[in-house]
Amino acid sequence: MIMLSKYNFYKEEESRIIIYNSISDNIQTINNEDFNNIIENEAQINSEQFDLLFNNDMLILDDLDDARKFQYRLNKFVFSQELRITVLVTTNCNFTCSYCYQDYEIQYIDDEFEHSFLLFIKRNIKNYKNLSISWFGGEPLIVSKRLLNLSNQISKICKEAGVSYMGNLTSNGFNLTEKLFFQLVNSGIKFFQVTIDGNKEDHDSLRKLKNGKGSYERIINNLKQISYNPSKAFFRIGIRNNVYRNNVHKSFFEEFKIHFENDRRFSYFQYPIKDWGGEKINAIKNELLSDDEILIDNTNSFMNRSFSERTCYAVRQQGFSITPDLKVYKCHHFTGKAVINQKGMSKVNFVGKIDLEGNLKQNEKTVSDWNSLVIPNECDECPYLVNCILDNCPLIALEKNEECKVREQSKIDTRFNKFIQMEKQ
Repeated sequence: MIMLSKYNFYKEEESRIIIYNSISDNIQTINNEDFNNIIENEAQINSEQFDLLFNNDMLILDDLDDARKFQYRLNKFVFSQELRITVLVTTNCNFTCSYCYQDYEIQYIDDEFEHSFLLFIKRNIKNYKNLSISWFGGEPLIVSKRLLNLSNQISKICKEAGVSYMGNLTSNGFNLTEKLFFQLVNSGIKFFQVTIDGNKEDHDSLRKLKNGKGSYERIINNLKQISYNPSKAFFRIGIRNNVYRNNVHKSFFEEFKIHFENDRRFSYFQYPIKDWGGEKINAIKNELLSDDEILIDNTNSFMNRSFSERTCYAVRQQGFSITPDLKVYKCHHFTGKAVINQKGMSKVNFVGKIDLEGNLKQNEKTVSDWNSLVIPNECDECPYLVNCILDNCPLIALEKNEECKVREQSKIDTRFNKFIQMEKQ
């Protein structure tokens, strides 16, 4: 016997039903007659339709508990043999963005960092099948030579150990020249995110250099030169357009289409500016967008996402953030804070410190705080359980209140609307 998953959500239209399943993060459509056949008589289900729904977790065997299945898959993800590290290459930046939350003591990776971090990788790499490093800042390309050297050496260590290495880099794009870009690609960094905040006027207002000058023209030129390069090397560049109510309709998307629409290595998506902390955000706090705003996203990244794409690295047993002084934290947004207090919840953030021999003694309290998920009884039967866990910051997941249900339903409604909008394009 088969049954519909309790993690299905439905949107009825005149002649069909749209189904979204939160475990697979997949959307399918089915006509009313076939849907009624599923409910009333499984023998009449079209075999192709059945396979499609079953393989996307929308249909399950009636002796399988949906919640247990999800928890099993989540545990496989959390305790997988992938080491996932965010390296804060520097806490300094050449920009002074109007909504930046970072306010750290200025630090840079140095010789001691290179020595100890590479020893840490060498000592531990045999325990993993994959190594994923997110190179972050501040602005990481302020120290591009050190970053490039580290990535090249890590790539060599992983190759010798038979371990896959994949790097990604978040940059403002100002120093991302064509030459440096392909050096980074050759070192193992294949995925890049560059932020452009709307048209030239808005971007240069929101993302100024420290000398007060604009940065738009140089970033666009860097990206165009990369696109024009005939290299066959694999890479992907996601152009992120941070938006708020005042600039959401003056996006960079039209210019993106002019320069990059025919280059499939480039993608574009809008992301709402959030209150990530700090004092600067107060100037536009009343202009922030809600999560249910339909924004442009030509990556189709609102569905079919893997657990890795949906979930913060901090929930992984082997997911860390490392600062230039070799201190290790769970969440890079709260670098320097040993304990995070957020919305009445508290989590230990400080993991430990990598010593000169490349050793890291982990704080077990931190690991258990982030990686030991206990699902409360009131959440166990909730249809929004999967969304709450996978699609939210671990600090607010499983809040156990009615607001979380409203929040998640709003996101699902937005997902349905995006799907319908995409069909019409």
